[in-house]
Amino acid sequence: MLYSDLIHRLIALRKHRDVSQGDLADRLRIKRASLGHREQGRSDARLDELSEWAEALGAELRIELVSDRQGLRSSQLIQEIEALDTERAELLHLLLRVLPHLDARDMRSVRLLLSAYLQDMQGDKREAK
Repeated sequence: MLYSDLIHRLIALRKHRDVSQGDLADRLRIKRASLGHREQGRSDARLDELSEWAEALGAELRIELVSDRQGLRSSQLIQEIEALDTERAELLHLLLRVLPHLDARDMRSVRLLLSAYLQDMQGDKREAK
């Protein structure tokens, strides 16, 4: 997940919990303007600050390190996506951006859809030969 995605999710959580910037800033013991600058991307927060931000909203910030092997598979997947026609590539790039935000049930549905989609793509390749 990108830093900007994390900030957007924290903002959405703050709004969902009906917490104002001022209230959250008070909980974090910082100025409201400082929180506003972080939310607007005009200043960056340290990792410990992001963790405190999440905790102040009743959430937990987790960081997961993906092994090199997984990273290699991801980069290969991106290369394959870029080799596709524009419409399919845009669809798959969108899917890759959405995946980190899905719960387990949604992930199962996406896996089924992707499996069917990939089978269709393989069928298209065979027909093209």
